[in-house]
Amino acid sequence: MPEHNDKNKHQSAPAGGAPRHIAEDRKKPQQPAPRYMDDDDFESLEQRFSGRASNKYYAKVSTGYRNVKLILVILLTAVIAFALVVGADNFTYSNLRYLLRNFGEANSGDAERAASVEFHGADGTDLGIYAGKLAVAGTDNVSLFRMSGKRIYEVSTALTAPIVTCGDKYFFVWSAGESEVLVFNAVSRVGSISADGPVYALSADDNGSFAILYKDKAYSSSVAVFDPDMQKTATKNMPHDNAVDIALSGDGSMLYTLSFTAKDGGYLAKLDFSDIIGGAVAHTYTYIGEFPLKLGSFADGGCYAVTDKAVYVYSRSGELLLRHTLSTAVKSIFDCDPYVCIAGASNGGSAEISIISVDGEMTAEVPF
Repeated sequence: MPEHNDKNKHQSAPAGGAPRHIAEDRKKPQQPAPRYMDDDDFESLEQRFSGRASNKYYAKVSTGYRNVKLILVILLTAVIAFALVVGADNFTYSNLRYLLRNFGEANSGDAERAASVEFHGADGTDLGIYAGKLAVAGTDNVSLFRMSGKRIYEVSTALTAPIVTCGDKYFFVWSAGESEVLVFNAVSRVGSISADGPVYALSADDNGSFAILYKDKAYSSSVAVFDPDMQKTATKNMPHDNAVDIALSGDGSMLYTLSFTAKDGGYLAKLDFSDIIGGAVAHTYTYIGEFPLKLGSFADGGCYAVTDKAVYVYSRSGELLLRHTLSTAVKSIFDCDPYVCIAGASNGGSAEISIISVDGEMTAEVPF
């Protein structure tokens, strides 16, 4: 039979290679990959959208928003510049340290609950709780510790018999019979105040104000009241009374003074409620035959007075809430709002602690 070519039949693949039509496709030159974002592309986009009408509402809103942002930036810059100029005196290193006092610290959990503190001071050490920290004063230095035992700072001082009085904004270190009062905060010592005579008592309120009881040049009792900026705002003179203690109400509007005078061979104790803003005595109470020992205030504005015979609790309005007769000689008085504790002992050796609440209730009498 004659030979002929069948176009419908597949051609055989060369030995050891791909089919012939695939090999021929591989020999064809490769087309370059398409390029995007060329200048021509941008020109074509401009030509495509140049004829469309713009959104006038969007353009108006966008312009207004941009102007508002610009105005706010200008105002913010002006406010910052004004604050820097006006408050330049307040931008101190101590204030910056106070703002950053807890920066980078983590709560140590159980370590904050109890610790042993090593304080190397001379005799006559006193302490107090200030802003959740322990303030300790000795005759030659004052230190502030965290409750974990870590010392925050230490300041060298020279005090005869230091006494620590703590407020919300400051704590104070002073010595009875000396005229200088040292003022500290959570960062360091912030200043000192020199009274016009020897200091015998100090009280601080919840807002940073404080009052100092001192003897003036005529050795009469006087009280000076200071605002949170340590500027004197009021003075009370008591030329005929021997003041023993003072207290400020929690809001700093009321000054309580406890004093005594000699009468008929005995003592006459007196408690005054003085309105600091009005500058007048609102209430006066006297206790015949009693010697005053201690005065304190509560956060709600009430106060308590302790004499050698009894404990008195008053409301802010001056109402007597409690008079508790003491059966033992007073040895120690400690107040922890809303309670006051009086520890007493008799000549026979028996002792008890009376616990009284701010509302005038005898909470407990604990023998020991």
